Amino acid sequence: MLQQIANSKTTKRASVAFIMAHDTGRLLAQCRASKYEPNEISSWGLFGGEAESCDTPEQALIRELGEETGLVIREKSDLIKIAKQETPAGSLSTLFLVCVQHEFEPNLCDESAGYQWTSLAQWPQPAHFMMERSIEALNKYSNHRSNDNYPTMPVRLG
Repeated sequence: MLQQIANSKTTKRASVAFIMAHDTGRLLAQCRASKYEPNEISSWGLFGGEAESCDTPEQALIRELGEETGLVIREKSDLIKIAKQETPAGSLSTLFLVCVQHEFEPNLCDESAGYQWTSLAQWPQPAHFMMERSIEALNKYSNHRSNDNYPTMPVRLG
């Protein structure tokens, strides 16, 4: 089914990321602003967004993280692809992990009502409807790696 969605030219595609601070192990959560669908307003999810028609998942994420947080990612190889997920609406979402050396204050755009550095166990509520699937995918990925062996990425604020 995912291959059918991926091959469709009319299917919406998105790229989102867990942004993890290497020094604290905490993750950056986004509180979604009022411009989203009613069931998403004030929910806590991940930064990222919809791909443009010519974007690869990596290009979409690099652009979206820059727009939504001010994060500058120099190389596509700095992104760790974790999973592809189908949303309840039938869109295809590519989930990534991006590691930064330290927690930072993101330069938020109008798509965010706030942010919080947190752990998975203390993820703010209400959680975005895709968070359960995203956390399962991250846990599956991390079970194949040592917790002390997450890579650090040459990422900076622009």
